[in-house]
Amino acid sequence: LEPKEIASGQGEVVAVSLADGSVKWRRAFAAGIVSAIAVKDQLAVFTATDGKGRAVDVASGTEKWTVDGGAPFFASAAIAGDMVYVADLKAVVRAINLTDGALRWKLSLGSDAAVKAPGMVYGGPIVAGGRLFVATCALESGGKANTAVVCIGER
Repeated sequence: LEPKEIASGQGEVVAVSLADGSVKWRRAFAAGIVSAIAVKDQLAVFTATDGKGRAVDVASGTEKWTVDGGAPFFASAAIAGDMVYVADLKAVVRAINLTDGALRWKLSLGSDAAVKAPGMVYGGPIVAGGRLFVATCALESGGKANTAVVCIGER
C-alpha cells in the first residue's frame, strides 16, 4: 500500500447477534481496520491504520480507551490475562493494560540492541507458554523478503 492509501482508509466495526444474525450496533472509524478483533471481559480490542489501538464495549460499541502508536497497525491485537499486545508497521511492540489502556511497556524490534529485527509487523502477536512471539518482515534490495520471529519473555 502507498502511504496516501493508508491515510485515507475508512473502517467499521459491527456487532452481530450469534442467536439470529441481527446487527446489535455498528460504529464507523476514520481509519482502515484490517485486523481481527480480540474480545475479553466485554471489551472488543482492535487496531487501525491511523496508528491507534482501541477498545470498545461489546454490548454498546462505546469506546473505552484509545492508545496512540507510532505507525499504522495492520496486525491484530493479542490478549493474555489483563494485557493487550499490539505491534505496528515500524515493528514497535506495545503492552497495554486491558482495563484502562495504560501503556505498560514498548519495545522497538528494529532498534533494540538485543533484538535487531527491523521490518514491519503484519500478523498479530501470539502469546504461548508465558512468551510473546512477534514476526517481522523487511524488504531488502531486489525485493527479497527478510523475516524474523522474535520471542519476548523469560520462560
